[in-house]
Amino acid sequence: MNIKENIYRSISTMNSNELILLYDQILVLESLKKEAPKKKPNFSIEDLHELTATSEGNWSDDVIEAREDRV
Repeated sequence: MNIKENIYRSISTMNSNELILLYDQILVLESLKKEAPKKKPNFSIEDLHELTATSEGNWSDDVIEAREDRV
């Protein structure tokens, strides 16, 4: 049995209140599909080097230290 058949069977047994809740969820899903994904800015490696050049710390050591509890 496929998912559509399962969904149709479940819907056919729902009462009015359940159908209202289900329809609200469908509207939420539809609105999420319509939203355009936000484009992330593209940084070149040179941009990243320039932005991080003024950092006084050692980022790799900071990451290692932050993750020590996971090991």
